[in-house]
Order: sequence, then C-alpha cells, then structure tokens
Amino acid sequence: MFGYRRLLVGSEKKLVVGKASSFEVGQGIFFPSVIEPIESAGKHRVVFRLLPTHRGAEEPVRACLGLAQVRDMRFTKGIRSFWKFVMESGGESSVGP
Repeated sequence: MFGYRRLLVGSEKKLVVGKASSFEVGQGIFFPSVIEPIESAGKHRVVFRLLPTHRGAEEPVRACLGLAQVRDMRFTKGIRSFWKFVMESGGESSVGP
C-alpha cells in the first residue's frame, strides 16, 4: 500500500500496488516514477509518480521499497509524462498579472 497527498496538501490517498519485486523505478527527466513492466509488450504502466525532489535518488528509493531495478526513461516519454502530471494537478496554481 502506498499513501500520498497531491501536491503535499489535502487528504491522503492510498493505492494498493501489489508485489513490490515486480515493479521498477523509472528514471525520468524531471521526476522518477514507479512503473509496472508489461512483459508481453515490452512496455510499462506508470503506477504513480514521485516528487521531483526524488530525482537523482532513484537507487535509494528502489532499495527502500524493494523494487526490481531502476529503468532509464528520460528520453522515451519524459516530456509527455511531465505535461500530463501538470495538467492532472487541475490548474491549482494561477499566474497573476
């Protein structure tokens, strides 16, 4: 089970992720993600994204959570994934005049 708060505020959300050894840490451009590899297709599914402050600490995160390995994903879907993360935040921040 993984608990998190969107943008560090609000109520805690919980996600059941399953057997840790079947997951990996995806090393992204702006932030790492916990991913589930899809063996038959050679692809992966993003289970959840970690905070940008975890960038560069993928190996300690992998060891702490007992995940299989760290996978380099910086140039596959990094920009698109970051944009999706920004858009999912619901426009909670606004730019003043």
